[in-house]
Order: sequence, then C-alpha cells, then structure tokens
Amino acid sequence: MEMKEQLEILNGKVAQAPESPEVYMERGVYYYSCSDFGNAINDFNRVLQYDADNTAAKEYLNMIQEILAFRYTDLYNP
Repeated sequence: MEMKEQLEILNGKVAQAPESPEVYMERGVYYYSCSDFGNAINDFNRVLQYDADNTAAKEYLNMIQEILAFRYTDLYNP
C-alpha cells in the first residue's frame, strides 16, 4: 500500500470517529514514521486531550522533542 493511500485510510478513520484517541494515535504514529513531526505532535496532543494518561503518546512527544532539539542545535549556534 502506498503512503498516500495509507494516509487517506487513516484520515477516513478519523472522520468516522473524531473523538477516538486510538485513531489519532494510529495516525500520529504514521506521521512520526514519515518524519512529519508537526502533524504527529498535533495528533499526539489530541490523544492526550481525550486520554491524559496515555503513556505512548507522551513518549512519542518526548522523542519528537529530542529529535527536534538535536536536529536544529547547530542551526541556532553556528
């Protein structure tokens, strides 16, 4: 399955169950795997809105923060 098709399926799941943290988690993991960190952060934060104790979403957010902090360190400190 192509990535575009997979995203369309995930977007369809979100449209069918817009208050389900599971579908946002699934789509967030997809975005994370594609290095689309902005959309991943949005979906993981949405998961935490519905389930504040979701440790997986918190771990993904921490990993993204570490990646972004490492990735842009030299950009700000030449």
